[in-house]
Amino acid sequence: MRPFNLSERILLIIFFVGMARYLYGTTIQSGTDTYLYHFFYPATWIADGRISRVPLLGLPHEYFPIYGEIFYGWMMIPFNNSSIAIFLQLILLLAIGSAFLMIGEIFDVKRTACLAALDIMFYTRLISANSVMGYSDVLNGVFLTLGFALMLLSVERKDWRISILSGLILGASASIKLIGLMLTPLLTAFFSIIFFCAKKKLRKNIIIMDIAAFFAALPCYLWNWIDTGNPFYPVKVCIAGLDIFPNGIVFDRPAAGLGKAAIELFFSEGIWGLNYVSLIFYGAVPFAALAFAFFVKKTKISGYVVISLAIAVIGLFLVQIYYYPAMTGARQFIPLIMLSSLLLIPFADSIRDTSFPFCAVIVFLICVVLNFTTWEKSAQAVLILLLSIALLAFLSGKLLRKAFPGIYLLPALYIPYCFTISLEAKKVCYKYLLGPVAAECFDIVMTDYEKGKKVIVASVGGWYNYMFLEYMPGNKVHYIPISSVNSAHVHDFSSFREMRETPISYEIWLERLKKANADYLLIDLSSETNGFYNKQQELSWVSGHPESFTKLIDDGLHIFCRIKNNE
Repeated sequence: MRPFNLSERILLIIFFVGMARYLYGTTIQSGTDTYLYHFFYPATWIADGRISRVPLLGLPHEYFPIYGEIFYGWMMIPFNNSSIAIFLQLILLLAIGSAFLMIGEIFDVKRTACLAALDIMFYTRLISANSVMGYSDVLNGVFLTLGFALMLLSVERKDWRISILSGLILGASASIKLIGLMLTPLLTAFFSIIFFCAKKKLRKNIIIMDIAAFFAALPCYLWNWIDTGNPFYPVKVCIAGLDIFPNGIVFDRPAAGLGKAAIELFFSEGIWGLNYVSLIFYGAVPFAALAFAFFVKKTKISGYVVISLAIAVIGLFLVQIYYYPAMTGARQFIPLIMLSSLLLIPFADSIRDTSFPFCAVIVFLICVVLNFTTWEKSAQAVLILLLSIALLAFLSGKLLRKAFPGIYLLPALYIPYCFTISLEAKKVCYKYLLGPVAAECFDIVMTDYEKGKKVIVASVGGWYNYMFLEYMPGNKVHYIPISSVNSAHVHDFSSFREMRETPISYEIWLERLKKANADYLLIDLSSETNGFYNKQQELSWVSGHPESFTKLIDDGLHIFCRIKNNE
């Protein structure tokens, strides 16, 4: 490997400064979906010793693709908690660097250009802020982008083994999130058709890749098909007025479309929105790439690849904005933004560095502009600016030419520190992130657990059930149904309403609690879901039977009780 030039060293330093900044951000585990299911599911699977459906009252998440949760589960196994798992998305951003460098290798593009595109992608606040949480949007983007890069590599080298690897990764991308199911097959099919028609010699490899992708994604959707009769449940599939898979759930989350609603939902200056600078920047990228490929033509990357990817990005955005339910806000665009970042490579490749690192300076300024309106504190901006200036000055010396390889080790050495901070923060994070009531519930369960008791919590509408499992392996959280069918899975009913509108008797419900060996009952009336019907039912039973329940917490919205008969 040839030595790094000045621009490349600066770009790597910019990347690792950001990596260190966000590694520290992982020390406090936050994010609603982190507790709702991304960590809750694998923790439950580990406690049960098997992968199974974990119902969430009023929500269809048990039918969503689960590969992201499986990846988190693998990282939970060594310590039986999420202390290491929380780093998954951020560490995988290192893996996506291989995708950018792979593009450079395929098309003989300067390494500087690949690192420049990587830095800009990483410093897009929506991506970096999401990467420190236990979510799977960045994870999905990594698999989508890496799978696409491997597709190009398999075409360039005509290697069926790389085709299989590309297919497996693309199949996994389609099985991490529902947005992956929408984007990945469309992207794969689009480029499969292009390469299939381009050269006869590529057809075998393309077919192998598509078959590998199909079988990699199959388990998630086959499981749904067997249980519900619809591989894409809870989504009803209707084509040209013909019901293909009519069995599904009517869930009030329409697509945003292009208009005022989309602006209000997706674009803001906070960490959960796509700020207007990023919107303008990434909105211009595919169109600028088209113009660049048609008129400038000074890139080593094949023109048809740039044109095809730009068209694909525009098309996928339109499909997403008009057809994908607006459930997760701007972060649903993270996989597409990460993919479109590859289009930055030909622009960066056209910048000619002399003795002055023009490319690195331009990238640094872009990174600052992308983040200028979303840094929480001006001190952070000043810190990063001063640190970068100091590093740039240091890089100009001869000393770093010998010491530079050690820079790679800094994030690795930083991880144990962040891990230690995470352990220290566990006792206070629930109070600040989830509220004092959740923290008090956590303390009650932890007190029992520290006495050697494995605790079972019956949860009605709870969104933060994972807090009863984190640092307490062996604990379990269940929803105890109130219907005569005695099922917590909505596919056994016609709707969420049917699950709860005709409750069984109190005596039968209490017997179910005892059979589940539940120690505590949590009722969360604050849950924001359209599917939580008859919210007051369990509360009315608890209030009417003090002989069976001891209320420990009751603030009107959160009720936490000890079940007396199971003490």
